[in-house]
Amino acid sequence: MFSAIEFCNKQDVLIRHICAHAFLLTRKRDQVVAKLANFSQAKTRSACETLRYHGSKGEEEKVAIAWTAPESIVKSEYTLKTEVFSVSQTVHEVLAHGVHPYQELGNMDIKQKYQQILKYRIWPERKPGEPESMFAALMRAFLYDPQQRPTIAELLRNFRNLPERTERLFV
Repeated sequence: MFSAIEFCNKQDVLIRHICAHAFLLTRKRDQVVAKLANFSQAKTRSACETLRYHGSKGEEEKVAIAWTAPESIVKSEYTLKTEVFSVSQTVHEVLAHGVHPYQELGNMDIKQKYQQILKYRIWPERKPGEPESMFAALMRAFLYDPQQRPTIAELLRNFRNLPERTERLFV
């Protein structure tokens, strides 16, 4: 997952809609491989930085709010660091066996949840069964200050250096 996003970012493309259903899973020999399959909201980085893109007709685009970085929701900013936040939320969801981000906030509408997340600076919680070392490797990606987040390359390096066997799914 990290490699797919890193490849796109090196091509000057921001995916902007990164969540589990944006990936297809395939098996290659004895490995599960994730392939990025949804480019519906992808834009060049220069278009995102200069236009703060809101859709072709000025209407606000639909985004996967729970996976989207705070600055993207609040200011429509999409950068390499927002991609880090989104792909990390996606990996966190997969490690949690499909538990969506912020489910611990209950039955609130997702927009209400995000208002609470922003107001109280709520962080994702480690889910049962999620390896502690993998969750710890993701924590910096959830920081509210985008400049404090790691790069995709740093996340890749961190996951490759984990003691647990890391499926090709993530790296």
